Amino acid sequence: MAETVPVALPDPLLTVSMLPGYCNGRLTTVSLAGELDRSNEREARSAIERALGQGSVTLIIDLGRLAFMDSSGVSLLLHAYHALMKRHGKLVLVAPPGPVRRVLEMVRLSPMVPIYTTLAQAVAETSAESPDA
Repeated sequence: MAETVPVALPDPLLTVSMLPGYCNGRLTTVSLAGELDRSNEREARSAIERALGQGSVTLIIDLGRLAFMDSSGVSLLLHAYHALMKRHGKLVLVAPPGPVRRVLEMVRLSPMVPIYTTLAQAVAETSAESPDA
């Protein structure tokens, strides 16, 4: 009989955080880390919905520590993009690593959504575009 060996999975697979220093009512930053897939997409969606529910016009999503993203993540980003377009807002992405960037390019999201190298650059340039932000 085969022996079952427990496999330790990284805990948590997804970490979602709202970065407090960047919220001013119009601009909100959310950071995603780990793996974003069907099993945990609701957690990320909840954070993004909270940001949108606060009336944010610009949503910056830091993907720098996201190792993996499947079609659930793409769907989530498209949902945020369309919700922000309805309020004449803007979705901005930061530092997607190679595999995540390739997914964004394959679904042609990267031409529609600006991608910045660093969070500081995204905040500075996005804030400069909206003087009343």
